[in-house]
Amino acid sequence: LILVLQNDQELKIEILNNGLIGRYHLGKDIFQKLPNPNVISREHLNIYYKNSKWYIRDLNSTNGTYLIKKDRSNEIKLEPYIEYELTDDYLINLAKIISFELKFDNN
Repeated sequence: LILVLQNDQELKIEILNNGLIGRYHLGKDIFQKLPNPNVISREHLNIYYKNSKWYIRDLNSTNGTYLIKKDRSNEIKLEPYIEYELTDDYLINLAKIISFELKFDNN
């Protein structure tokens, strides 16, 4: 799975089976460029592959994780530590300031 920064297709985070996203983990180079990187928690969210599907969990982040439908028709604020299935028709948004598109490797 590859997370592609919505506003800059060159900035990506690749996750093979399990990825911890946050200021001190995957994505830290992207988050450090934000005007206030502290809006992203040190350990903000976890994305992992299980039973042939990708899932996401918010890790009780300070400013939240959201799944936003690409057509903006639906927005889900993730409850901490609850597992949500990822599909390619959603964006992952961290702290209401930075969004990633999902690119699934179908090999």
